[in-house]
Formats: sequence, C-alpha cells, structure tokens
Amino acid sequence: EWFRPVLRGDRLTVRGGLARVEPKGSRMTGTRSVHMTTDRVYHNQKGELVGVRHTLQIRVERHNAREAGKYKDIQTPTYTTEDMARIDADYAKEEVRGANPRYWEDVVVGQELTPVVKGPWTATAYIVFCEGTGHRNEFHRAHSSAYQYRKRHPNAFPLTKYGFPDVIMRVHWEHEMARETGLPAYYDYGGERIAWLSHAVTDWMGDDGFLRWLHVELRRFCFYGDTMWIKGRVANKYVQDGEHVVELDLWAENQRGELTAPGKAKVLLPSRTAGPVKIPTRIPSDVSPYA
Repeated sequence: EWFRPVLRGDRLTVRGGLARVEPKGSRMTGTRSVHMTTDRVYHNQKGELVGVRHTLQIRVERHNAREAGKYKDIQTPTYTTEDMARIDADYAKEEVRGANPRYWEDVVVGQELTPVVKGPWTATAYIVFCEGTGHRNEFHRAHSSAYQYRKRHPNAFPLTKYGFPDVIMRVHWEHEMARETGLPAYYDYGGERIAWLSHAVTDWMGDDGFLRWLHVELRRFCFYGDTMWIKGRVANKYVQDGEHVVELDLWAENQRGELTAPGKAKVLLPSRTAGPVKIPTRIPSDVSPYA
C-alpha cells in the first residue's frame, strides 16, 4: 500500500517484523511447509507514512520437493525466429501513458490493459533487477563477506559438487542448484515479477495517476527461458471519500498458457470535474500495528 510518493532526496526508515508463523501442509512436497507473514512500514524523514508492505513467504523442505517432482515434466522452451518476432512485436506495442493524463471519467469497466511482455527470462534479468533496484539480499555475498556470514549461517552456503560452498540463492542462476530442489531450471526472484505487474499498472495509469494498492500472488515459477505476458482489465470504478478509484484485475501468463501470478490493484486517477489526485491519500485507521 502507498500513501504518498517518494520524492528526490527523501530518506526512508523501515519498521516492522515477523507477524505470524503457521505450520501447514504443502501441495508442492506433500509434507509440511511453514507460512511466514512479515509487515514493513515506511516513513520519510519528516515522519510521514509513505507505505506499508505485507509479505507471505511459504517455506518448504527442499529434499522433499525434489522427491515429489511436481515440476518434473517442465522443459526449457525453445524459440523459433517467428516466436521471437511475435515477442518483439509485443515489446513494440507497449503503451506508456506518461504525461498524457488518464481521467477517471474516461475509464470503462471491462477495458483491457495493453499487455506488457517480459522475457525470455534469464539470469541476466535477475542481475539487472537486483542492480537496478538496489536489492541486497542477505545471501548476496562473496569472499570475506561470505566467509563471515557463513560462519554464523553455514546452511546458507551448501557445497557445490566440486566441494566448495556457494550461496543458496544460486537457485536463481544455476540449474544444478535448482534441480537439487526438484525444479527443472533456475527461476526468477519473486520480487521481480511483482515489479512487472506494477510496471503494467503504471504504464496504464500515467504520470498523473497514483498506485494506491497492489496485491500479487506468486503461484508458479518463472523458469529460465520462460516468457511472461502481464495482462489486466478494469474490474470496477467508484468515488470514495473524494478519491476517484479504479480497481484492476491483473495476471501474469507464460508461453505455456499457465497463470503464474494473479494480482489486483487500486489506482487513483485525476478527474475532469474534481481535479488532480490528492496527495497524501486517505490512510485507513487499521493500516498496520507498526504505523
């Protein structure tokens, strides 16, 4: 959830922590899993609430996932020249609304967003995402930094078949490690796909809109070589407390026709009669225990 933009020069502080831990069964492994929910709240240097993030992570037993073999029939896709031409044509069709305002009055329920294509996905995309967003995973470590961390968390650095340790996050760029967990190839980092759905929304709403709320569920993996089309349609529009709201249904679909990440968004749009979006937006009283 977002309540105000992050402006140039802003410095954010983050509060939050582990909210819930629930042991459950796992459809992927047939055994057990642990559902972990964390909350994060972001304030700027003025003490103003900028946004809130709620994250559900599902942790499974990797060796059982390998034995279950849920994804054993998935093959790395191959592409013809014609396949790549169709993907490139979709890249060329991307509609960036930009400085052309999309007014609430002009939106029609059922209207479809121009799909945004991503892929074929490779480890290069993972590297670019991490570098471009400043994402620093705690396992992205090398040399002496890795040594110091490995002393405290040895299981985070399983041995390669050559006898030396490497980060467990190499499931995102190394087939061998991914296959140790029962998967056919290395796969994306979930935060990247969430950003893809956000990209589709911000393309559609334009600079004068405000992405108020985004919910994404990562249902399937995006493996090496997969291509995703981020699609969406207008589900509802209404005025609430003076805000002109549009609700969107979103989803990521791969080249196999599988739904990999359903989502929803709420967007505030400018109005031809009521004027621009008002910032900060209305903040619910129950937004987070950390706010």
